[in-house]
Amino acid sequence: MGCRLLVVVGILFAATSAVSDPILASSWTLENDRISVVYGLDPDGAFRLASFQDKRSGKHWSASPNTVADLINVGTRNFKLDSRTAYSFVTASQSDIEKEGKRLTIVLRPLGVPAEVTFEAEVYSQHPFVRQRYRLKNLGSRDWVASSASFLKASFQDDNHVFRSFHVNQWVDGGRQGNFETFETDLAQLAAPLVVASGSYAQHCSWLALLDARNAGLAIGWEFNGRAQMVVSHDFDKDSVNLEGSISALNQRIEPGQVFELPAVFIGAFTGDWDEAAYRTQSFVEAVLSSALPDRRDFPYVIWDSWGYQLDIDEVSLRRAADIAARLGVEVFTIDLGWAKMIGDWSADPIKFPSGMRALSDYVHARGMKFGLHFPLTQADPNSPILRRNPNWSAFPRAREGFFDAVALCPAHEPAKQWIIAEALRLIQEYNVDWILQDGVNMVPECTRTNHTHEPGNGNYANAVHGIDEIVAAIRARSPQTAWENCESGGRMMTYQMVRHYATSIASDDSDELITRQAVYGATFPFPPRFTDRYMPLETVSKFFLRSGMIGGGPLILMSRLDEWSEDDIALAASEMKLYKSVRRLIRDGRAFHLTPRPDGQRTEVHQSYNRRMDRAVIFVFRNSSPESRQTVIARGLQPGSEYRVQLEEAGTTVFASGRELMESGIEVPLPSEYFAEIVHIRPN
Repeated sequence: MGCRLLVVVGILFAATSAVSDPILASSWTLENDRISVVYGLDPDGAFRLASFQDKRSGKHWSASPNTVADLINVGTRNFKLDSRTAYSFVTASQSDIEKEGKRLTIVLRPLGVPAEVTFEAEVYSQHPFVRQRYRLKNLGSRDWVASSASFLKASFQDDNHVFRSFHVNQWVDGGRQGNFETFETDLAQLAAPLVVASGSYAQHCSWLALLDARNAGLAIGWEFNGRAQMVVSHDFDKDSVNLEGSISALNQRIEPGQVFELPAVFIGAFTGDWDEAAYRTQSFVEAVLSSALPDRRDFPYVIWDSWGYQLDIDEVSLRRAADIAARLGVEVFTIDLGWAKMIGDWSADPIKFPSGMRALSDYVHARGMKFGLHFPLTQADPNSPILRRNPNWSAFPRAREGFFDAVALCPAHEPAKQWIIAEALRLIQEYNVDWILQDGVNMVPECTRTNHTHEPGNGNYANAVHGIDEIVAAIRARSPQTAWENCESGGRMMTYQMVRHYATSIASDDSDELITRQAVYGATFPFPPRFTDRYMPLETVSKFFLRSGMIGGGPLILMSRLDEWSEDDIALAASEMKLYKSVRRLIRDGRAFHLTPRPDGQRTEVHQSYNRRMDRAVIFVFRNSSPESRQTVIARGLQPGSEYRVQLEEAGTTVFASGRELMESGIEVPLPSEYFAEIVHIRPN
């Protein structure tokens, strides 16, 4: 399987570059065909990531001898485990794991503290990443309360290089404060460390990439839906680049015999540009972390969502919409907010749906579509029966932003959690639901109540790990046929824990064509393309608008009032949906190339997807208000020696060229008018 573990005690590891690893009292090497990672106890007993080697490039990231960065960092009121803590070795072992992986398990005990740390690291064949995490067990007789904890702390020698970093916003405040903008930063120019703040309702995606002056890089992602931060700094005095990822707002009680588990983090090597960092990350995430596709043949789906009508829906109008949606080739018909009696009272409104929701579901299924339902599972109206009976189930204090006058339930409070799970399973079965559109404000709410089953002030950790994660996992385990979409008030929970439970995630919410393309541009750096679905509220049906929704690898979601469309609108949209279906798997499984800068609504922009298995590419070219009537498109990623047939969808022309010609000279694409969208198909000849 290309993975190997080597355990060595008491030797100095020779480096593969001009630098040397620190002297270690005990060390363990975990490697596969792409990387070699060394963990070790130094002579003072500190446990560190000693080195990380990219076998293909030969780049050796060696731990800084001037900065001791202990991998284990937990602070309590009684003690702190950090770089000054010495550990005794208990045991180490290796095991085969699924997905062609190997796991190294190291058990350590801190001197003077009645505790045990279990550290795990994993590598997977063909992937230049190591995934690691640790657990802390209380072996004492008293409770501990962890108030701080880091899931990663590492320090690498800088080799006299300067470093650039790259990270991406989430969808923040309806896009006003964040629409997946990308940030490239020269660490040498910063007066203070760079902070990437991630998690539910935070600012950034949970991903960061670093590049040195020779374009050797590291990509780092962390698996936690709660708020966390990754702090990056370049200490020139100590010749070190430092990384520390930690949980925000922690107050976790650990009773005797209990275990506190920290989020997993993965670190990978790449050589090249930010597109290369993205591709290596996405390949690893899709192969190792992501939930299974709901449908390998037809996913991403074409979806229609009722929000174009907002709350003004009923069974008569929705049946009309279903008839038109079926003509368009829609595959999932989703009823958005407004179907229930009220938020938190998850029974169909009998006035809007006198025949019942199951009758509408059956009507949709009879027309060959799946049935989707909007479900803001952690929200409830203060006047809902569940909150009238249990007013203290809500999280306190209330979120700054409301969700249609509803408040947040506390998902880590055990009675509320079990009620949410039961209600979800009931409505899935009762209404025969194939697709859950999960929505709401902040899936990981703050909660300081003292009468909940979680520790007061621990809402961030508890509502993530024991709240939303456990809720969705429990529902999916008992109803595996129902696929889930993450739609937390837009793309506001873009994490690598999210990908483990959801088939896809919203990028921009209810947005025009430019905002949609901007969101897909940024989101396809950290995440596989399928985690970028697009909500398209089309007021004007045109190829430019419809094709703006095709560039992502997640579902294309129409939100229009279909009964107001003309027959010409319906015919055009049906034709474009057929075209989308012909390229959607290529995009879903393909590599995204960002060939032009982030869309600005003026410059012509070019978006490419290349699927190596198919050896096919599709390129979308959008002329906005640019005066240029032609664009030379330089493709990337093709096989230089292969011959390709290149077809232009609108121009109707076909040319033949080698991969080398297409990547060096390119192809000229006519763009005869403003707001024109051309599609370039590149197939093996």
